[in-house]
Amino acid sequence: MNSNDQAAILLNTIEGLSLYRIFSKGPGLTIAHMLEDSLRNIRPSTVDLAPRLFRELTAWAETSGIPPAGSLWQNFLLDQVILDDNSFTKMASVSMLSTGSSLSGLVYEAAGKDLLGLKYVFDLDLSELLPGREENQFWGLINSPLESPDGDPRERGPESDILSLKKKLLEIPDWSLARSILNSFHLQSGSGIFCRYLAFRWDGPEKKLVGIQRPDPVRLENLIGYEGERAQVIENTERLLAGSPASNLLLYGDRGTGKSSTVKALIHRYGTKGLRIVEIPRHCLTDYLSIIQSLEGPGLKFILFVDDLSYEENETDYKALKSILDGSLQAKPDNVAIYATSNLRHLVREYFDDRKGDVHGGDTLQEKLSLSERFAVTVLFLSPDQELYLRIVEGLARQKGLALSSGELKARALEWERWNNGRSGRTARQFIDLLDSPS
Repeated sequence: MNSNDQAAILLNTIEGLSLYRIFSKGPGLTIAHMLEDSLRNIRPSTVDLAPRLFRELTAWAETSGIPPAGSLWQNFLLDQVILDDNSFTKMASVSMLSTGSSLSGLVYEAAGKDLLGLKYVFDLDLSELLPGREENQFWGLINSPLESPDGDPRERGPESDILSLKKKLLEIPDWSLARSILNSFHLQSGSGIFCRYLAFRWDGPEKKLVGIQRPDPVRLENLIGYEGERAQVIENTERLLAGSPASNLLLYGDRGTGKSSTVKALIHRYGTKGLRIVEIPRHCLTDYLSIIQSLEGPGLKFILFVDDLSYEENETDYKALKSILDGSLQAKPDNVAIYATSNLRHLVREYFDDRKGDVHGGDTLQEKLSLSERFAVTVLFLSPDQELYLRIVEGLARQKGLALSSGELKARALEWERWNNGRSGRTARQFIDLLDSPS
């Protein structure tokens, strides 16, 4: 088969993909245009394709945040196959698929055909299709194997799971046989953006989820004190993951007591078990229906996290939250729970002026004060007494490996809290961070 025939097959394969539309969007579209221009001789010379392709593939490898495998070209295709969000990956995230006449069976068959075509593209040496390849050193760089990190087997997460799958696909000669492996991966990790990230934030202006590449590293096992309060949050989260009825939680209490840290730490314990956390600014709660629609389909569990929830007396956005918690025509999916933190018991600031000037002032006041009651469970985090404060200090000191006697540590910690915002878990951490910093 000559290079012209191979080029025609490559372009037909790319254009014939039905589910995996890798070359019709994002960086894949840019690469497809470059290949088409060169292979169809739209450009007078194809010599410049290699450096341009090298730049695109290198940019992807550097910015994707995913450990590489195979060559630059292979690494790009592997990532696109795994991260693509299509009918097969979405259905696979909910159940195991197989052949048959049902819709899922037809999708399973179409996925097999696409994967066969993508394996053909994956195995191609693009330099053989183009003239001038002997003169261009970039083809060697594009086709050279990349160093793939081994990683720490104890540290599971999206990057390590994706790298493991990439290495499996490198070893499979027929990618239509990889459907069951991909199905298992998506069933465990979700599809599209949900298999790439564990935590997200809602972008209000853009009305979309944005993945957080490096979530707050806080771990549940490193949080000291408030074990009973934290146990309530953990128990509710495990009910959500088990598919049992889970409550909307309000974590209320004093500043610096670990309310937000408790929620953020959940992702590191339960992210590999199907939990995802979506942080929502309180002013974006009016986007609730759009947020819920973006979570429909994946067989994952979601916590909608609203941090530091409170409203001023002239704000009316709290009515959106009230409607969400009370229930609207759009039912909250069973795989979603709302966790909010606040320093205000009633969430809406109350002033004495609220009690006058309104014909039905009592009703207005009651509506504001009753917002927190819409949460099924309120978990109370109070400022620590001296005993708990010192226990937190000592625990953090052990984690940092500080070499101070217990007596000196306690004396300095008590002096610190007298001069710095009183007792709290945050105050304790600030004190330990100061001791641990270079003098």
